[in-house]
Amino acid sequence: MTVCPACERAEKNIRTGIFQAHCMPCEARAIAVGPEAHAREADPGPLQSVMRRVWPDEEKYRRGRVLVWTWMQRLEGR
Repeated sequence: MTVCPACERAEKNIRTGIFQAHCMPCEARAIAVGPEAHAREADPGPLQSVMRRVWPDEEKYRRGRVLVWTWMQRLEGR
């Protein structure tokens, strides 16, 4: 699997703010830093809604959800 340039940069600096269009890991990272991810403790509904809009296909949603969770954990230093 090829890693996009934005993902390469994110591996070195998680908070680059640079994302590549049509790259699932970049989409997941963008969601993980978004306001819906920060508010998930109070209400996970908006976060799930964003992921469903980005990945309407069930298989992609399931893969993307794992990527978002992984990025959230990395961003929180876990």
